[in-house]
Amino acid sequence: MVKGNAAKRELLGKEGAVILDTIRRLNRRNAVDNLLKVLKKTHPADIAWVFRHLTSPERKTVFNVVAKTDMVGDLMAELDQAIALEVVDGLTPKFMVSIIKEMASDDAAELLDLLPYDTADDIRRLMHKEDLEEVDELLQHSPE
Repeated sequence: MVKGNAAKRELLGKEGAVILDTIRRLNRRNAVDNLLKVLKKTHPADIAWVFRHLTSPERKTVFNVVAKTDMVGDLMAELDQAIALEVVDGLTPKFMVSIIKEMASDDAAELLDLLPYDTADDIRRLMHKEDLEEVDELLQHSPE
């Protein structure tokens, strides 16, 4: 996950505006299949940039589309921490486990560390033992 507002890669100019406009339009029309096609062709860092410019309800609906794909782990790794917490708010621990399973261990550990303790604990209880051990080991190390 990206700290604060610093982005690993920035979309600029017309390209960013076109992608943002396209995602907004398809989302408004509930054109899920077309939205999914655009998302699959867009780099996760670029999708994260788009998320910064979407409204909270738009983020939720677009995230729900991404969450059903194997792209979700890569997107979660690129999202700003506040946006990541916003889009997973209200998801069930079982669904969160399916998302975390798609993430790199260090990104999964970072996300679990951001979540409220009770929520993270509920998710941990549902994780496979091997995945949990790797994530917990990473959480014991300092952020550096």
